[in-house]
Amino acid sequence: MTEISLGGDMNVSNKLYNKLIGGFLFMAGLLSVLPAEFVVSVFLFIGVTYSGVVMIKSAMSYDLKTKRSTKT
Repeated sequence: MTEISLGGDMNVSNKLYNKLIGGFLFMAGLLSVLPAEFVVSVFLFIGVTYSGVVMIKSAMSYDLKTKRSTKT
């Protein structure tokens, strides 16, 4: 039996598929064990925290770019 390689794209899509399925199974497991309100509140907290960190990092990088451009 001969294997045909389809390039690197197939490997990336398989990894993405595995991560999506793993995330779905993780969420299903959490919802089956923990109360749904707790899970939702934890994910909201994670989302707000992550978005705050992203906003702070983008503001800092903008400030650094502004300082570099006005320094010259």
